[in-house]
Amino acid sequence: MPAYFRFLTLMAFQVFLHEEVDVAILEVGIGGEYDCTNVVRQPVVCGVASLDLDHTSMLGETVDKIAWHKAGIFKRGTIAVTVEQPREAMDVLRERALERGTTLLLAPNLGDYEWGVKPIQLGLDGEMQHVNASLALQLSAIWMRHRHQRGCRDAEPLIDEREGVARPFAISEKTATGLRFCRWPGRNHIVRQPAATYYLDGAHTERSVRLCASWFRKASNDEAHSLQPTTTTTRVLIFNSTGDRNVPALLAPLAELPFHRAIFCPNLASSGPTTPDQTSMAANEESQRQRCCMQARVFESLSSSLKEETQGIHVCQSVQEAIECALGAGESASFKQILITGSIHLVGCALRLLDPHLNE
Repeated sequence: MPAYFRFLTLMAFQVFLHEEVDVAILEVGIGGEYDCTNVVRQPVVCGVASLDLDHTSMLGETVDKIAWHKAGIFKRGTIAVTVEQPREAMDVLRERALERGTTLLLAPNLGDYEWGVKPIQLGLDGEMQHVNASLALQLSAIWMRHRHQRGCRDAEPLIDEREGVARPFAISEKTATGLRFCRWPGRNHIVRQPAATYYLDGAHTERSVRLCASWFRKASNDEAHSLQPTTTTTRVLIFNSTGDRNVPALLAPLAELPFHRAIFCPNLASSGPTTPDQTSMAANEESQRQRCCMQARVFESLSSSLKEETQGIHVCQSVQEAIECALGAGESASFKQILITGSIHLVGCALRLLDPHLNE
């Protein structure tokens, strides 16, 4: 029996073949070079999104080492598209593309495309989504050109005069509509309820957490200004991080935000009996609790901006308990603004509780 992720990968390929899908988008599990998804010999196009430090115990502790693994998906005779990267990472991607006979292109700025008279509207909030949208446009257009869909206005990406830069093109009404209605649960995701607004983002790398903090600061301020003048707001952080990630680096940008309460909990939706998808094979409940306590201590040492009226830092046994603790923060009549971040699994647990019909 193959390992869990390899089993899921094989099952996915079987489903794709059985259903005769027109296009399959494969995301690597960890890295790329040695990932079990990297068995497709001739992909139509490859994409590399923004690189950051993650899974460093397996991929290396510098962004250039991580870039080497990511470029392992490049194949001879194919096109790869990436976005602006740290210089050392971009140098490695270019070197690997040259070694493998891959044409590497840089996606242009989203504003460089021809949008006509309509402004750019994305269904996903956050500045990073503009970068992701341009990458998605280029990957989609290259695939459509490969399929000889010449009638599509977006199907002819070309190389710009600047070497290695993909040329922007006219955005059709259908494509603009797709971008406008795009949804990605758990990424820059807002759930509004009468007494609280939940801001959920699965950020779990240093750069993505910084962007998450910036997004929350702006979005929560905008919301606070829209409330009744007599309404007071209470801001709460719910956080967890797993694996070998650098906890102080992840918490540093969050410690700069004016939270009234910070809560740390494991990736368990509730403290009752766990379902198979809630069971961690990498850590038992006690080790998860100890990690949460460690994260709480780190946050306390970093946080110079917890409001004077803060009601402290808490460790809870589950996400459900953490949400209840968050709703009890501040004055009973205050409106709660709750940021949940640090782990995709943590956000998934929260969505299971906040929006149980999300997948229906």
